[in-house]
Amino acid sequence: MSGVKCINKRRLCVFLPLLASAFVLSGCTQRIEGTVSISPYPVYEPLEKRTARTEISKVRGFSEDLCVLPDENTDTANTDVQTCRSASLFNLETLDTPFAYHVFERVYPASTTKIMTLLVAAENGNPEDKVVVSEAAASQPSDSSICGLRPGDELTLKDLMYGMVLRSGNDAAVAIAEHVGGSVEGFAELMNQKANSLGATNSHFVNPHGLHDDEHYTTAYDMYLILNEARKNELFMEIFSASSADITYHNAAGEEQTVTWSTTNRYKTGAETAPEGYTVLGGKTGTTYDAGYCLILLVENPKGEEEVISVFKSDAKINLYLVMNQLMRYYGAPSES
Repeated sequence: MSGVKCINKRRLCVFLPLLASAFVLSGCTQRIEGTVSISPYPVYEPLEKRTARTEISKVRGFSEDLCVLPDENTDTANTDVQTCRSASLFNLETLDTPFAYHVFERVYPASTTKIMTLLVAAENGNPEDKVVVSEAAASQPSDSSICGLRPGDELTLKDLMYGMVLRSGNDAAVAIAEHVGGSVEGFAELMNQKANSLGATNSHFVNPHGLHDDEHYTTAYDMYLILNEARKNELFMEIFSASSADITYHNAAGEEQTVTWSTTNRYKTGAETAPEGYTVLGGKTGTTYDAGYCLILLVENPKGEEEVISVFKSDAKINLYLVMNQLMRYYGAPSES
């Protein structure tokens, strides 16, 4: 397998001429009669060369702990990957990418968007803040995933985060966005800023829930970058890895309400079984007409290594989990039993 860490070769090639320049820069030596001596005065270095050296340093640092990318799609003989648009498996310990299929192709993320929403909320919000659900947040399409929140309901930000991830509640997602970002538009700006900071530059978010918009898109590689960063956040992982949560909150009349929200991830509910030796640490599903069936998992393989696995735009739920299991079985670390 060939490739470069963090960014593919097409991106790195822009920096190669600059890298060559950086190696010949010398701010502390002078050549005298064929020998090199130390000068007490720095040699002047043009601004453009100093800038180039800085940019090269950034690229090296950014790519240091990210997965190696193959030059082209992986051999797909062991999978039914033709049933989806994009699929990938990234090993976060070895930094290899054992499987890559259209990982840079634009896809609609549907509710897998909520991975980014959860990360931005965890980094920018106070989980104990009291949030009053607005009319706009409660008025989500009835045929979409909702928690059933009503205007005036008061929950903590953390409770809303559970509802958004477990129940995939679009109403909870909007309530989070309004509280943390001031508005859906303001929160989307935070999402895009975070994506850019992680190098997920082929993504663009316009809402916190993933309901279809032509300008709301991502790639399998970008979602790997996002989840790879998000797993380092303790609050994110507490919620992302949960199977269910009992939530108590107050409605607009001040009456106490208690609900149980359970995950839509069939591996966590026991409706699907991962290959032997695999542990599903967390995941997020997503489904719309335009996005198809989507799933992103954070798993631990039989060797104890964490992997990010994704399938986008599967044509059916049964094929979504079929391909996901094939990726683990044939491209992850197999059980040695």
